[in-house]
Amino acid sequence: MKKIMFNEDWTHFLYNRIARNIAITREEIENFIYQYKDTQITDFSMNVNAQIASFPSKVMENFLDKYYAVEEEGVPVDYKDNDICRSMHIIYEKLGIDLYSCWINALRKINIRPWISVRMNDCHHNWQIHHVMISEKSRTRKDWYRVKHRQPPVGMQRANEDFYYWDKCFDYANPEVRNYMLDFISEVLERYDIDGLELDFTRELPSFAIGYEAAGREIMTNFVSSVKEMVDRIGKKRNKKIYLQTMIGADPETVYDWGYDFFAWARKGLIDSLVAIPRWETVYTELPVRFWKELLSPYKVEFAAGNQILTCDYPGGKESSSTLETALGTACAYRSQGADFTYLYNFMDYSGYEFGEKWFRDEKRNETVIRPHNLSQMLKSSGEISTMLNKRRRHLVSFNDFPNLWNKPVSRLPFECNDTNVYQIIRVMVGEVPVDSNIKLMFGIRSSDLLEDSNFTVFVNTVKCRLSDVFCVDEESGLTAYTFDVPDGIVIKDYIVAEIKNNNAPFTVEHIEADIE
Repeated sequence: MKKIMFNEDWTHFLYNRIARNIAITREEIENFIYQYKDTQITDFSMNVNAQIASFPSKVMENFLDKYYAVEEEGVPVDYKDNDICRSMHIIYEKLGIDLYSCWINALRKINIRPWISVRMNDCHHNWQIHHVMISEKSRTRKDWYRVKHRQPPVGMQRANEDFYYWDKCFDYANPEVRNYMLDFISEVLERYDIDGLELDFTRELPSFAIGYEAAGREIMTNFVSSVKEMVDRIGKKRNKKIYLQTMIGADPETVYDWGYDFFAWARKGLIDSLVAIPRWETVYTELPVRFWKELLSPYKVEFAAGNQILTCDYPGGKESSSTLETALGTACAYRSQGADFTYLYNFMDYSGYEFGEKWFRDEKRNETVIRPHNLSQMLKSSGEISTMLNKRRRHLVSFNDFPNLWNKPVSRLPFECNDTNVYQIIRVMVGEVPVDSNIKLMFGIRSSDLLEDSNFTVFVNTVKCRLSDVFCVDEESGLTAYTFDVPDGIVIKDYIVAEIKNNNAPFTVEHIEADIE
């Protein structure tokens, strides 16, 4: 039974040990895994590739190939000083260690199931030509691109909101692309004795030519079926069950429209579990967990809603690292709504997410969850509802950061409270709430003057709330935080609904959260 599944990025260890002047030794490699002993992690997913593999693959270009490269298409290159390439050289050639085999052995010693995660269409740095993460195939196989009918507008190659960033993702309608990835997956399965394989389609979802997404559903289902046959064949040879999991976007309709028929995957018994997760910009607190569960449960497919490391209130808003309280809040809400396990993506040690939030005056609550003392608590408590209920948690309002080509991100925030006769209504997903909890509702508000209790009318689940605290947020945001006490005795199931209006002074709401203690 899964509690927490942890995703380890393909370059994280290779990059940050050298970057932090930590010597890479066998002991350091093993201790990296042993730090997760005595936590609620039951399954550990090791990502082994983007465009470049992080082991000496014979199918996919790898960082050792980059280490020895001297030119790319006639252009001189030198990656020997790159921290990732240097780490690969140290581990595989100087120490003679296979990183993932070492980690698999260490994981089994501490009773955590080892998984391999394969990124199916990663496009890191695709706006560049020569970069350590850009593969030879990405540079030269333009016939593999999903967008071949035009070039990105000048200066727009990195404009994520306009989707040009994903133009160079490969087109899975091309049999060569599918065979290339099947060969790589076969190599991974033959090389590593794992308990499960994860296909990470969130890097990236755009895998078909524009307008051909619907036609791609059968193609992608057949591809997943080929992987399933491969997994079962290797499992039979090793006399064990190897599980197959797919990771896709947060919203079912959006995922289906991108060309992923997860209904068929579940109905045909191709997958054992599915993770739905936002792409990157923010955790998605409105992720439709119960809807996903209803779709998948008839086929006995386990489901997890994935936790991303970042939070953001609305498209274009300021990104922040999850704190311990916001990460626990999201995990508890997901599990309370029926998610079978907690999935943590980008929750890696020393990851560089050193920025926290400034919404509260208690500095400890503003720290990123990645700080060692916070991450330890997260990993020891977020795998079960019972161990989260006695923790302080914060529940944010956010948005789905990855709609389809023909949609724009939709966000409840920000909104204006101008009309004194109109209530703005907002839902905050909170999951299970113990009856003796202290609940506060906080609004981050922009206004011309400091507001008072008489300026607001606020209800939570039809019960009127009183303004209890006002404090100015950091100067950078220019917002003021207004906190309302939620009276005891309110019946809560999954969420609370807040109503707010101005009585005599207009204002704009840019941040909302429920604080439960």
